[in-house]
Amino acid sequence: MKESKYRDKINIKTEKHLEFDGLESIHVFTHRSVDFLTKLGGSTSWVLDPIRAENCEFVVCSRNNNNGLAESDGIDHGSAFLIGRVSNVVPSLNVPRDEHRFMIEFSEYALITIEDFWQGGRNPVVYLDTWGLLTDDYLDFSTLNWQTVPPRDLEYVQNYFAIENQFYEQRESNIHHSKKRKLIVEEKKLKQEGMSIAEAKKELSIFYSLPLENIEIILKG
Repeated sequence: MKESKYRDKINIKTEKHLEFDGLESIHVFTHRSVDFLTKLGGSTSWVLDPIRAENCEFVVCSRNNNNGLAESDGIDHGSAFLIGRVSNVVPSLNVPRDEHRFMIEFSEYALITIEDFWQGGRNPVVYLDTWGLLTDDYLDFSTLNWQTVPPRDLEYVQNYFAIENQFYEQRESNIHHSKKRKLIVEEKKLKQEGMSIAEAKKELSIFYSLPLENIEIILKG
């Protein structure tokens, strides 16, 4: 497992941070850009528990540059680049494709840079201890430039979703055709190679649910 470069340390809980003690924040691994996130006013589209997510204080976005839709904007893979104050969790706007997924809305955001903040894992949504986020050398909250999220640019968002959906539909179509071509090649190969007596008996045994020794094949010349 990749070792984090951020060292663990014991922190004294000050009055400044006590209000966040025991609370969670949410960390997402996303290919989307700062431009999209701020024009949407949230991060989408996630499979999560909306009640738990809505009770989170902050959402931290780390970059997934392995996605074919990720922009070349200078943000390194795995780096945290944006933090937002969670204001609501609602169903995704990108339906029907993202039906049953959710959007984490935020009212304010700040741009950040934390290299290698994403530590891997199959789930692109993880939960963080908010008090640890505030005190474990990840961020100096006193220096963050918090900005109010502008009104949602719905036209921009819908156009973005249209391009994104087209990308995924094309990829899914390519995968489907690739599997279909592979199946055709395998079928042709089997026809060319034929089947041995032993293989034929085994297949007949499975098909008719009979013991292999009860299968007899007679060849007539």
